[in-house]
Amino acid sequence: MKRLTFVLFSMVAGLTSYSQNEPIGEHNSKNFAAVEGTFQIIPKGKILELVTIETRERIELMRKDDEDVYWNMNDMSTVFIPSRNKINSQSFEPLSLYAE
Repeated sequence: MKRLTFVLFSMVAGLTSYSQNEPIGEHNSKNFAAVEGTFQIIPKGKILELVTIETRERIELMRKDDEDVYWNMNDMSTVFIPSRNKINSQSFEPLSLYAE
């Protein structure tokens, strides 16, 4: 029961911060499209993270030119951030948002 309460609280808190921090508009759609497929969230359970503008900005700040990065987003998720060189190569295949 505690876990269910935590999950529900996390979802409500995430949606609240999402709605406060991410106004809907064409600018945000373009920003997401620019990074979509260039990172992957690796959940450590059944909880999936929301991806906010702040998350995308942090991913881009953490991205390195020649080295892949693994960012421990929190206790429940790690984010795989491929290098700029890797995502700019012709052989790069876009990543799904969540690892299976």
